Amino acid sequence: MAVRPENNRMIVQRMKYELADAIMAADYNQLHIDDALIAVATPAVLINYKGLTSGDMMKIMTPLERFFKRNPRFLEFTKEAVAEGLRLEWLPTLDADDKAELLSDFKLVRGVTEEGIIDYNHTIFTNLTRIEHPDNEVYKKKSYTPRPSKGGRSASSRERIVLTDVAPDAALSEKLKSYIAWYKAHWSELHPLEEYKWEAVKWFHDHFDIEAKDIAENLKVSFSKHENLLGGPMYMPLSMLMKNARLSPDDVRTALGKLYDESRPLSDRVAEFLSDFNDIHQRNVAAGHLRQNERDMQSERAVSVYLAFRYPASHYLFKSSVWTGFKDEVGLDYPSLTRFPSKLFGYERIASHIKAVLLADSELTALLQQSQPDDSSAGNLLTQDFMYCISYHMSAMTK
Repeated sequence: MAVRPENNRMIVQRMKYELADAIMAADYNQLHIDDALIAVATPAVLINYKGLTSGDMMKIMTPLERFFKRNPRFLEFTKEAVAEGLRLEWLPTLDADDKAELLSDFKLVRGVTEEGIIDYNHTIFTNLTRIEHPDNEVYKKKSYTPRPSKGGRSASSRERIVLTDVAPDAALSEKLKSYIAWYKAHWSELHPLEEYKWEAVKWFHDHFDIEAKDIAENLKVSFSKHENLLGGPMYMPLSMLMKNARLSPDDVRTALGKLYDESRPLSDRVAEFLSDFNDIHQRNVAAGHLRQNERDMQSERAVSVYLAFRYPASHYLFKSSVWTGFKDEVGLDYPSLTRFPSKLFGYERIASHIKAVLLADSELTALLQQSQPDDSSAGNLLTQDFMYCISYHMSAMTK
């Protein structure tokens, strides 16, 4: 029997109780974020997502809704089987920065330590645990069964070949057709929410100077209009970039200079920047300038912003959860980004296919020209915006 919409709020409350119980079971200050996510996500299999309003949606619900839609067998599992399956199949798809962000709607969670341990609000914890809350939700009875493998071979047995290019999905234009129509129909609602991306890129170009005497201050000013692209709940790569730039300005300047050298392969530059910046950060931690539990916060997501702001016509903004959500929603036939030399490398190859379809739509390009007559990204920002809106806004707006 389907869960009635009015029961959704009870299940959301159960998610909060499960998180509090997991904190208690983990000896209060020892709950790892992976275990917290499984505790919260397990009751979500019972949610009637069609009965949710946009105001009821929490960040963790969007990827879970898609996951359970792709894996309907989870709806028949016991509670223990759901948790086991989520740990094996869902958790590995999440990037570290996505994990923290997915818990940011839970006021019980104040943050996550360098070691991945949940820092929680003790007052809220006390309120949630002062009396017992029996788990009365009804799960089904099947044990966990692994996802059927394609072609009769498990993923682990297939030969892992690093991909340096990829052909377009054979049905890409047809698959995107209805989504482009929806995007155009809602342009006047969506674009005002997202046009800050174009403004942020222009602002960056007007202010960035890698040779600035005070590189930390220049980075602060140049990226000041990023909004949520380089910062958010428990995700602060720009803050850590600036902190280290104040402490080690020449080292950070050099690391950025190598990242911005377009004559070198992208995957090499991404790996080198992340390694170099981690070294800079660890030296500053060892010197006592930064706290031991402060992470450097850099990732391919952050690097994509640094590159797309600097070279908007050559690079794309990237966020793993946006791509995964978009790919699953549209049903695209592309290999995992882990098959490429770097996720950003693979994403940019695939994004170029999507951009070509978008720019072939004269109505859409007319809307872009009207809204952004000076678009310096050659359609790259449009491509990311399209994927983001389908991944995040469409679900909420069509409920």
